[in-house]
Amino acid sequence: ITESFTAEYKAQGFVQYTITYTTTKLKGEVWNMYKTFMTKVGYTLSKDGTNEVQGSLFGKKGTDELSILVVVQNKQTTVHISVLQKMK
Repeated sequence: ITESFTAEYKAQGFVQYTITYTTTKLKGEVWNMYKTFMTKVGYTLSKDGTNEVQGSLFGKKGTDELSILVVVQNKQTTVHISVLQKMK
């Protein structure tokens, strides 16, 4: 894990959870793994925000939004995950 944080946006009623990590897995392998996961747990994937070439995934499940970006940097696969969750 190279970065993680939580940010509260009280005025908007949301909390953002973000994590970034590196892996030795290939970009396409990681992208497919997260696409399968998101579909399996009930996220509706956005056509505009889901692009395998760019490594992006964006989906909604109820009021929660999940965005994932998988990129190759310095010969390593880097994964950025961000969840925007409505505060209860």
